[in-house]
Amino acid sequence: MINVYPHLATGIPGLDYILGGVRPGDNIVFQVDSINDYTPFVIPFSTSAIKESRKLIYFRFADHPTLLPETFTATVIHLHPENGFETFIDEIFDVIEKSGTGACYVFDCLSELAVDWYSDRMLGNFFMLTCPYLYDFETATLFALLKNVHSSHAINAIHGTAQVVIDVFRGKERLYIQPQKVYKRHSETMYTLHRWEENGMFVPVRQSSIISEVMGSVPHPWLDFSVHHMDIWSRTFSRAQEMAEETNAGKKRTHSIRRIFDRLLRMAVTRDERLIALAKQYFGLSDLIEIGKRMIGT
Repeated sequence: MINVYPHLATGIPGLDYILGGVRPGDNIVFQVDSINDYTPFVIPFSTSAIKESRKLIYFRFADHPTLLPETFTATVIHLHPENGFETFIDEIFDVIEKSGTGACYVFDCLSELAVDWYSDRMLGNFFMLTCPYLYDFETATLFALLKNVHSSHAINAIHGTAQVVIDVFRGKERLYIQPQKVYKRHSETMYTLHRWEENGMFVPVRQSSIISEVMGSVPHPWLDFSVHHMDIWSRTFSRAQEMAEETNAGKKRTHSIRRIFDRLLRMAVTRDERLIALAKQYFGLSDLIEIGKRMIGT
């Protein structure tokens, strides 16, 4: 496909060809099994942005290793999602406004936001607010999302809002991609599985044996109707309930109980350190579980 916006690029010629280039406002989401499968796309994209003398902003907020080496001339914005949704998104919007049109952005893995906010729904809300804002400023932005971790509250919101969604697979130390959504672009092979060659090109995989080998190692929870992906809020309370029942049955896991108790306090009661100290005097794990049962929303 012809790249109608040659000044915008992923930095990987083969990927640009598959997508028909990067268009102003494109929010590109890579769905990966590991953060290590996101970095190979971040480095070329960032290198291309610097080469084209475009502003490169890296939003750093996750615990995983940094995505860009210090040698890259990028503006690194350190964010603290644990301080709250509103503060987090206001800081991002402020940076986007000051950077103006045509900037390039790299975000840490979005999955870690759900951990800090204890909610897949909040993650989805974040993306639905941020993505259109980036689009209006004609930016090019990379995101990553871990596969088979989030509930439909996050997945549907992200898939419905992003311009480009790409699944990334690893098989025998080779990377494969399969675009799931490419807004307003189409080709005969766009949505097929592609193998990343050493020359930077992506070759459509037509051999059924290779397709089966790569895709066969990937979990497909939608094929198992007994599988239901709860969001992180529900998973945490469910685990707390299991641990409370184990404790009542005589199984002692003091360290694990203390860890999940501290997490539930921050989720359901307060993040104020003074109030946390007070709550620890009067609440037990069972009390927090009962509070969770009576809460509306997160």
